[in-house]
This record gives sequence, structure tokens and C-alpha cells, in this order.
Amino acid sequence: MGALAGWCRTVLRRQYQIVLAATVVLDLLLILAAWNASYWMRFYAVNVPPAQMYILPRAAEHGLNAAGLDYGDVALLDLLLDKPYSNLFALRRAIAENLSPDKFALLDARLESLVRELPAIPPYAPYRKVNNFLIILSLIVFRLTGVYGGVPFQTLRREIAAAWKGGVAVIVVTMATSFFYRDFEYSRVHMVYFGLLALGLLALGRLTLRGVLAALRQRGYLLRSFVLVGDSALAARFYAQWQRHPNLGMRLLGLVTPGDTVETPALRDIPRLGPISALSDILTRTSAQLVVSALTMAQHDSVAALQQGLATHLVDHKIVPDLYSPTTLHAEPEKLGGIPLITVTQSPLEGWNLVVKRTIDVAGSLVALLLFSPLFLAIVLAMRLSSPGPVFYMQERMGWNGRNFNMLKFRSMRVDAEAQTGAVWASADDARSTLIGRLLRRTSLDELPQLINVLRGEMSLVGPRPERPVFIENFRTQIPHYMLRHKIKAGMTGWAQINGWRGNTSLEKRIEFDLFYISHWSIGFDFRILFLTLFKGFIHPNAY
Repeated sequence: MGALAGWCRTVLRRQYQIVLAATVVLDLLLILAAWNASYWMRFYAVNVPPAQMYILPRAAEHGLNAAGLDYGDVALLDLLLDKPYSNLFALRRAIAENLSPDKFALLDARLESLVRELPAIPPYAPYRKVNNFLIILSLIVFRLTGVYGGVPFQTLRREIAAAWKGGVAVIVVTMATSFFYRDFEYSRVHMVYFGLLALGLLALGRLTLRGVLAALRQRGYLLRSFVLVGDSALAARFYAQWQRHPNLGMRLLGLVTPGDTVETPALRDIPRLGPISALSDILTRTSAQLVVSALTMAQHDSVAALQQGLATHLVDHKIVPDLYSPTTLHAEPEKLGGIPLITVTQSPLEGWNLVVKRTIDVAGSLVALLLFSPLFLAIVLAMRLSSPGPVFYMQERMGWNGRNFNMLKFRSMRVDAEAQTGAVWASADDARSTLIGRLLRRTSLDELPQLINVLRGEMSLVGPRPERPVFIENFRTQIPHYMLRHKIKAGMTGWAQINGWRGNTSLEKRIEFDLFYISHWSIGFDFRILFLTLFKGFIHPNAY
């Protein structure tokens, strides 16, 4: 569903370029309004505390000498005499920059008796100069923070939150810049007013713009009428996305189906306009401006009728590609010499993704081996004392891209455990398990040697659990999309395991969770699974 939402944003964004441009202009005007209105509020409307200017008068030269400054020191301060400052802190800072620390200490003790306070409003010109800076800063910051990335596909609450994120960044950068600006001291109270006004106006602007757009659409402006062609889960997903975004300005006229009836329950509340074979007459009758076709690969026989119905009309046509089935992993568009291609199934472990994941695996496995080394030694000693045979057990498993490898485990069963039964899954209270082996399997500690597999690059810390090739020969034909789980490295822990799908549980659900993990893979997702493994990954009723 997330991939379809992204597609909707891509294909529908063009018609909102005017709305987006209006939003950008409105934000800039509101930022400027907040800055300039804050000057009026600070120094005229409210003026609390009363605006004052601080000066070190030229008449105070005698006091400077009395403070212990010599003629050279007073000469250094000559440019500061009679120069107005908006606060005493700014004046102190200017003096400190011209005197040595010991001389400044002598003057600072008597400074307040020498300074004169004059009721005065600072000139507007320095504040007016900031307007150009704010325009450039807002454009850059709002772009970098993604303020307009979801417009107009977000809810009002999220749109305001995005605008506030950009607004706060502009406010913080402006305050920081004013602090280091030496030619003029901007009022701190003015900055507070600016921050509050900017956030308030940005929220009010978004609310007003939504109201204006709604009013225009009620009068038939900025509306595009369309018909939806399709009758499948794919068309239903598009319909659900359209319903989630009522502010898109797209009016659905009705449904055109491949057959004579509507087979998909989720689409039955849409007025049916007729079959695809009558599309030309439907477009003439409804005056639709857009056709959105959501035909699945199984409905390709209807494509010819669709094209024939569109041939005599000047309507826009957008296609919802059939990319959102469970077999789709990291679908993305690309081009080959100008020819558009859509990759439907691919591993997320390519390029820097592979480098970063491998780096985390190597570092994580080394640290874990070091931390668990005392536990390794204790398990080895316990196994030697309780059961004859090797400590480690190697079992062939299938991993990334279908390559087989020998997975390491602490041996938890008798040496001849599969001599008579062959390859079978373990069961609860399995008689083949050793005394120490039962404890290891219950706590999943028998899996610890797989850290060596991770270090060798055969496995990852996080990924679908690897299975034995002898079982996979049956699974690959019996369970749809089973082999897609090998598009990523097998892992010691995984999304399916921490959600309880391990041991003798539904393979279909396990595959569903594995494919979800691959489709949504990220480094952050891996860290989340590793964290949850501490609480859900070791002891489980199905760990036996």
C-alpha cells in the first residue's frame, strides 16, 4: 500500500504545481509578515520592557581614566563612545573585544555608573535588511526539511507539522545568525515574537489555503473528473488511496469494468458506468478528463478494448502498474537507453546497502563473540561432560541467491539422530535431544556458533532463517513465492521469528513476514529487530 501511495504522489503531482507554487509563495509572505510585524509589536504595540538604547558617552572619558585605563586604552574605545547599543550585554561585549581581560575587569566594575540609558526605538532599516536573507533562508530550509514533499497528499495536521518543522529551523538559524552579526544588535524580545508569530501564521496559512481550495472545488474549479477502469484488488487499492486523499481535487465519476458485473466487493459502492467495450460512449456521456486504468496482468485481454475506447478522445490516461503483489520486492522505475523499465523483483542488498550491512555484521559478530566467549566455554565444557561426540554440528542450509553453506550450531542431539528417520524437523520433547541440548534449544543458545557464519559472510545478524535444501525442494513448489526469501542473506534472527513464527508454525505466515522484511528493509529496521530479539528472540514456546 505504501508503494501505491508513492505512485499516486508521483503521477498526480503535476496538476498541483500551481497549488504547490501558491503554498511556497504564501509561506514566504507569512515569514516576512511575522518578521516585520514583530518589529511593530515589540517597539510600538507592546513595547514591554520599554525599548532603550545604551551608550557610553564621550563625557565619561574622565571616568574611564578613573577606572584605571590609560590614554591608549581610552583611544581604543573611542569608536564606541556615543554609539547606541540595544542592551548592556552588547556594549560589554564590544568593550571586551577592545581591551585586555585585566583592563576590562577594571572597567566592568564601574561600567554601570558610566553608561547612560536613553528611551529610544532602534531604527527599522537594519530589520528591513533581513527580509532578503529570510527569503533565501526559507527557500533553502523548507526544501531541505521536505516541507513541500507531501503537499497536497498529507492531512492538515501533518501538513502543519511539516510547516512548523521548517519554520522552527528558519527561526533557529535566524537567531543564531543574529547572535554573530556585529553591525547591529537585534532585540531578543523581537526574536521571541517572530518565532511565535511565524509558527502561528504558518498554521493559519495552511488552514486558510485548504479552505480556499475547498471553496473553489465546490464551485467546480481545480477539479478533474475521472473514471476508474478495472475490477481487481489492484483497482481497489487505488480506490482506497483516492479515498484517503479527499483534497486531491479528483472527482470519481464511476467504474468501468472488464466484465459485465463488479466482482471486487471493495468496488461495489462505486457507480458502474459499463464495460470496457463501451468506454468510448462512456467518455462521451460523462465528459471525463482523465482515465485511470488499473488492469492486472491477468486482465491483459482487455487492453486492446481500452486502447480502442481511448483512441477517439482527448482524455489523459494514467496507468496503475500491477506491481503490488506479494512477489514485488523493491519495485522501482529506471531507463535503459531511453526505454523505461520497471524492476519488479530485486535484492535490497546492492551498492552501499550491501557495504553498510556487511560492516554492521562484521562488527556485531566480533563484539558478540567476544562478549559470549565465557558462555561458549561453559557450554563446551557442559557438552563434553554430558554427551560423547563433537561439540559443533554442521548442517547444510540454503542462503543468499540460493547458495548452500554449512550452518554451525552447538550439537543438541545424539550423533546418530537422523540415522533412521532422515531429515525431519525437531518436535517438542524430542527424544533425540541430549540433556544439555534441550536447554540449549529452549534458550536458542545452540544458535550462537552462527556468529562465525556471520563473520564468514555466509549469514547476516538479521534476515530470514535459512532452511535445509531437502525441505526447500518441497516448499518451493508448495508455498507461493517461497524462493523470494533468498533475495537477502539468511539471518540469525528475523522479523518472522520475533513475531512468533518459528518452529512448528505456519510456513505461509513465516514467508509473509520474511517478504515484508525484505520489501521494507533498512538499517534502522535491522536495529529494531536486533533490539526486540533481546526480549522475544531467545525463549519461545516453539523453540525446541
